[in-house]
Amino acid sequence: MATNIDLDQRGISEHGPEFAAIAPELQANILKSHGRRHTAQLFFRFGHGQQPAARLFLEEFAHTEITTAQQQQADTAQTKIDGQQRFVVTLLLSAAGYAYLDVPLDKRPGDARFAGGMKAANADLLDPPVATWDGGYQGAIHGMVLVALGERTRTRLDQHVRAIVKRLRHKSPKGDRLATVLCVEEGDSIQNDDGQDIEHFGYVDGISQPKFFVEEMAGLDTTNWDPLMPISLVLTPDPAGSVDNSFGSYFVFRKLEQNVRGFKEREKQLAKELFGDETSELAGAMAVGRFENGTPVTLSDDDVRIHNIPIPKPDLGKLNNFNYDTDPGQRCPFHSHIRKSTPRGDSVGLGDTLEGEKNRMMARRGIIYGHRFVHPNQAEFEEMPTKGVGLLFMSFQRDLAAQFEFIQRQWVNNAEFSRATPPTGLDPVIGQGPLPDGVQRYATTYGDPASTQAASAFGGFVTLKGGEYLFAPCMCFLRHATSAATQQQMAMQH
Repeated sequence: MATNIDLDQRGISEHGPEFAAIAPELQANILKSHGRRHTAQLFFRFGHGQQPAARLFLEEFAHTEITTAQQQQADTAQTKIDGQQRFVVTLLLSAAGYAYLDVPLDKRPGDARFAGGMKAANADLLDPPVATWDGGYQGAIHGMVLVALGERTRTRLDQHVRAIVKRLRHKSPKGDRLATVLCVEEGDSIQNDDGQDIEHFGYVDGISQPKFFVEEMAGLDTTNWDPLMPISLVLTPDPAGSVDNSFGSYFVFRKLEQNVRGFKEREKQLAKELFGDETSELAGAMAVGRFENGTPVTLSDDDVRIHNIPIPKPDLGKLNNFNYDTDPGQRCPFHSHIRKSTPRGDSVGLGDTLEGEKNRMMARRGIIYGHRFVHPNQAEFEEMPTKGVGLLFMSFQRDLAAQFEFIQRQWVNNAEFSRATPPTGLDPVIGQGPLPDGVQRYATTYGDPASTQAASAFGGFVTLKGGEYLFAPCMCFLRHATSAATQQQMAMQH
C-alpha cells in the first residue's frame, strides 16, 4: 500500500483532498464521532472450523453494513436536510480474530500490545483479575460490531441488532454456528438541562477531545489550549490494505462500572472535611476538575461565573480554552481527573514537551450504559445505583502503549506524576492502585496555596468489568477477506 497523505498535517478539511483520499477506505467514527444517542456493542467469537464462512461473512458485512468515513459524512449532510436518522455500523477485530482468520503475520496490525490483548496488560494497568470480569470478556474475543442510531428510542436500533445477531449465529448445514455472541452492551446517552451529555456521576463528559478538521475550529478561542491535532494521532497504515491510502486505527474498549452512591457520599464527606459544609459543590469539582455543568474549576470556584462575569448559557459544557500554567494546584488539584488524564502542560519539564504530551491524547468515543429511572442530576441519595451502570469507554489511537496505556499507567495510576511536590495521589475517578489517606491535596481556600492540606483518600468507585484491544481494519481488507486467505494458503504452499 502506498500513501501520498501527510498524516502529520495539522487540521485537514472535511472537503479537502486529504480526507477525500482516505475516507472511502476508512471506517466511520474514527476521525469524527458518530454522535448518535443510542449504541449497541456486539462481541463475538467465531466457531471452530468456521474460517471460510467467517471470511465470507466479513466480505458480505463490509458490502452491506459497514459505514465508511465517506458515507458518514454524506449521511450527516443528508440528515441535516431531511431530518432522517441513519445507522453507523463498524466492525473491529482483535489479535485473536486475525489469528483465527489465518491472516498472514505481515498483514496483521503490528502493535505489540495489540498482539497480547488487554488481558496480557492486566498487571501493568493494575486492572482487576480477569476472573472478576463479566463472563463475556473472560475468554477469547474475535471481534466487535458497533451499531449506532440517533433516534429518540432504541426500537429500530434493537431490531437491526437482532438481525446482525441472527447473521452471526447462523448455522451451517451441519448444524455448526458461525459465531457465538458473547455479550451485547447497550449504550444510551443522557443529557442535562443544557443539552450536554453527562455520565452517571452527573458531570458533563467529552469536552476535552482532540479535533482533526479545520471546520471544527470555527469560532473557537485557542489562546490557552488548541485541540487541533494531526490525523496521525489516530491513524496508522493497515498492513492488509491493498489499495493506496488504506488506514486503520487501534481501539480500546473498557466496560467501567460506577458506584454512584458511593461516589456522591464521598463527595459530601470531602466537602465537610475541607469546607465544613457537606453541600458544597466545590469539593466534587476539585476531585473531577470541573463542576457538574462542565465549568473548569481552575477558572472559577462556582459554576455560573468566571472572574465575576456570568458564563453565557451557550458556553456551558463547552469551556476548553484553558491550561494550568498559573495554577500550581490551589484551584484545580494536581490529582483531579481531568488534570491527570489531560495535563495541559503539567508533564513539560518532566522529560516531555507540550507537543509530546498532546500526542498522548486519544479520540474518545464512549457512551454510558445502564438505565436510570431518576435523572442523575435529580436523584436522591437512596435513588442512586451502586452497580449496574457505568461507562463504555472507547477510544481510537495509533499506538496503544504510547497513548492509552501511557495515560493509564504514567498519569492516572501514578501517584507521583506531574510537577507537584509532594506526590499527587491517584486520579479519584479512574485511578487504580494503592489509595492511602493523606496523599491527595486540596486548597481549603480557593486559590490560596497556603491553605493546601492533605485529605482522606478519594477513589475506588469505578471498576473494570471487562474489555479488549481491537483494530478497525481498512475497508479493502474486509471486502476481500477471502482473497487474503487465498494469498495465505499460496504462501504456505511455497
